[in-house]
Amino acid sequence: MSEYRATVEWQLQGEFSYESYSRAHSIDFGHDLRLPGNAAPGNIPKAVQWTPGADPEQQFVASLRYMPHALVPARRMSRKVHGDSVCR
Repeated sequence: MSEYRATVEWQLQGEFSYESYSRAHSIDFGHDLRLPGNAAPGNIPKAVQWTPGADPEQQFVASLRYMPHALVPARRMSRKVHGDSVCR
């Protein structure tokens, strides 16, 4: 069985309060593969500058997109998952 690991790196700069802390972070998958991350723009207070990065919800949905290929029996592989719907 395969083992997967990722390290999330985030540094506090300034005061830790909801209205001012940065949600920007970095995800290290090893093998020189790093992904910038951040909360979705709608989840960041206006006082905090948004920087581009994949938000946790995007990453979760992306991971589910490929999971059925590993978990669903071969006879059901004709179905394709797209976000929150199943296409036949």
